[in-house]
Amino acid sequence: TDTADRVEWVSTRNLMTDDVTRAERIMIATALDADRLKQEAGIGRAGRKSAAHVQTLSLSWSPEERVGREEMERAVDEALSRLGLEDHQAVVLAHNDTAHQHVHVIINRVNPADGRMATLSKGWDKLDQWAREYEQRRGRIVTPKRDEKFQRREAARQRYTPEQRRAYAERKRAEAAKQATEARNQRVALSARQKDM
Repeated sequence: TDTADRVEWVSTRNLMTDDVTRAERIMIATALDADRLKQEAGIGRAGRKSAAHVQTLSLSWSPEERVGREEMERAVDEALSRLGLEDHQAVVLAHNDTAHQHVHVIINRVNPADGRMATLSKGWDKLDQWAREYEQRRGRIVTPKRDEKFQRREAARQRYTPEQRRAYAERKRAEAAKQATEARNQRVALSARQKDM
């Protein structure tokens, strides 16, 4: 099946067009122009560089339910907001090629206002929490395991204080740094030994 035949509708966020080809070009131009955008916003060019300018995600509904485009668009907006990406450029494609309704969202991680690259730290956790709330609000729990997982996570959070969690994370980081140093020292020693041979 041709890709275009599978698309039921298209919408965009923070773009001046709903044409997918034009939207793609605008998003690429924004990503390539990040340094200038930062400069104009008074932001330094420092920061972690990444070639991964695009983030994708999919939202899908149970095959037993039918939702309208308005509901799907609202869900996309809520998910983008939860990720802190509501000001970013995005293309939304609704597909009609499966039994369950779903949308694919292609997001430019470069903010068109200031050129900063969005960090998606704990993004999947945030989306998981949003999906749980979305199901609860609609009164349709179609993924009970998500709720079970959330309850286990909450129980674990309550078992340990923030200070205990922070100390654990610091201990794990220190262990990882020590292992990296040991591995580096081992490589240097092997290299020196190889030269001697």
